[in-house]
Amino acid sequence: LSCAVFVQGPRPLCLLSCLLLSSFYYSLFLRRTRVQSLVMVLVLLLVSYLQKALIGLCLLRKIVVSSSLQYSDGLCFLLGYVVAVVVVVVVVVVVVVLVAVNLELLLASSPESIDAVLTSFGQWLYDTGAAKSIFVDILHAVVDRRRALKRCLPTAWDSVAAWERRVPVVSHVPVHVEILKAFVSLSIFWHWPEMAAALLLGFLGMLRPGEILGLCVGDVILDNSLGPLGTVFLIITKPKTRYTYSKVQHVRFCEPLVHQFLLRVLADCTKGKPPGAPLWSFQVSGFRTQWTALCRFFRLPCSGPSALTPSALRTGGATHLYLLGAAPSDICWQGRWLNARCLSIYLQHSSWRAGLESLSPASRRLVEVFSLASAIVLIDN
Repeated sequence: LSCAVFVQGPRPLCLLSCLLLSSFYYSLFLRRTRVQSLVMVLVLLLVSYLQKALIGLCLLRKIVVSSSLQYSDGLCFLLGYVVAVVVVVVVVVVVVVLVAVNLELLLASSPESIDAVLTSFGQWLYDTGAAKSIFVDILHAVVDRRRALKRCLPTAWDSVAAWERRVPVVSHVPVHVEILKAFVSLSIFWHWPEMAAALLLGFLGMLRPGEILGLCVGDVILDNSLGPLGTVFLIITKPKTRYTYSKVQHVRFCEPLVHQFLLRVLADCTKGKPPGAPLWSFQVSGFRTQWTALCRFFRLPCSGPSALTPSALRTGGATHLYLLGAAPSDICWQGRWLNARCLSIYLQHSSWRAGLESLSPASRRLVEVFSLASAIVLIDN
């Protein structure tokens, strides 16, 4: 559309399109999303070169039309598209080569020089409001490329520690058990039984989002011989802590009502699938879309520091057990934390945010109505 406007549109519309494109990408850069700054700068460079190429093509079209040659508008549009693609490819190649050469030159420098450069870059990230995780990932990547630098970047790691002291820790807002019940009820009303099952497994099993989506058909065991009646046994084949903890982990909880619901739902979604096949029919984007739809229906925040994210299922499950009076050692084992210290930090940051007082009256009424219907819906479904 932008190519068509530049090549065929009048001058005011061309300038307006140029302004809108520039403001759009500039606003993306100022939002400081989790995309690395280098990628955003590359996008800005590509857009600027593309705009220059399209403006030049606009002038070329005027010259061609004013001459005796009879070129059609379609040919001009095709020519503009080809030139724009060539310019973009050339710019991408040049930028990638420059970045690769500069990175190799940096890694070939002395440890003191590398430490100073990374510290300055970390300060720039902090000043621009970027996420601390970007700087930490860059430090790990540099150490991974040159293993001798593992203990030779003290100033850079001191910057990370200072960053952590200055920026307050924002933990995930836990999902209250009543909100979970409301989510499950609405998922069943909307004919999303797999989403309801995923929510229950994530909350009761205290699973991370990647562990929920990574479940296979053979990872969910509903055999009552492994425990009391209503026992659900989950096998986590690729847990987050597989390099520092057990490589294969498991979760076990006993909920007879949930057990019966899972028997009916999983019997349908696993019919004809081998044990190694994915358990769910949706992928990451589908799970996130359904989660966002549930939050919007109940008028819950989907963005910002108080947003409910899929990670809140794990936090909510741990907080729910804590509020019921479960021992921290039992919660630590159930949630597969490395030690009790990690769990204590987790609960200290999250348990006081698990109430429903922060919800608006309308949102709270919706949650209460759908929560009351959860038991009936699980039995009748």
